Amino acid sequence: MKLKLLLILFVVLFDCSIRAQNKEQIYKNAYNSIDSILIGAKPLNFQQAVFTTENAFFDNQLDKTAFDAAVKSNTSICRGIIASGNIEYPEKDKEKATAQCAVFVFMTDSIPVATDNGTVIHSPFTYNFDDFAGQKDWSSMFVSTLMQTQKGNCHSLPYLYKMIMDELGQPAYLSLAPNHIYIKAQNKRVGWYNIELTCGDFPTDAWLMASGYIHTDALRNGIYMDTLSTKQSVCLGLVDLAQGLKLSFNEKKAN
Repeated sequence: MKLKLLLILFVVLFDCSIRAQNKEQIYKNAYNSIDSILIGAKPLNFQQAVFTTENAFFDNQLDKTAFDAAVKSNTSICRGIIASGNIEYPEKDKEKATAQCAVFVFMTDSIPVATDNGTVIHSPFTYNFDDFAGQKDWSSMFVSTLMQTQKGNCHSLPYLYKMIMDELGQPAYLSLAPNHIYIKAQNKRVGWYNIELTCGDFPTDAWLMASGYIHTDALRNGIYMDTLSTKQSVCLGLVDLAQGLKLSFNEKKAN
């Protein structure tokens, strides 16, 4: 009986060891994939970096074809909003400004979408109050989760906004505040402005500084409230990857 229990224990420990090694290799491969983007060996692609981090957490079980198709489908709806002619904008940078408006409307309002079976309503994305910081499940922070559940946070919502804008061929800038990510946008009509997708608002810089207790030194050093380039945005994928790795192995220790 004791021998049988020892054999079972050995098999369980061996299986856990193999899974841990596989998980570690998955994350090493994901790191190398993002690093190859950053060093220029692969095209600069924010969407690819995000998918890579999320796929690693899911043990390479995330469907890339479905992920990319979902982003393209969302982009298609935004193209329809632009083509509707309902967005009036008088300046020369109309293509950029109407894209900004269309993606914001798509993410924050109910949109009628024509299908083969008639018109359906695409509901707005909402805030995930149940797990807004991914403390119950780190995948609550993911764009893949957002596109499946229509619920997100200040991580997944601006990420998806940038992905759609990238698909539209228009600039979109992530910006950081303490424990927060939002969008900075610019057009000739209003200049620079901030987009807060968690509540569908346009907070001022003063409000962001006050609510985040941001010191002016952090602004001067470009730590907070600055526009991130696409390369810098890809670097956020490494931060997310490290967080996912930490949580994955902490979970294994807890079990």
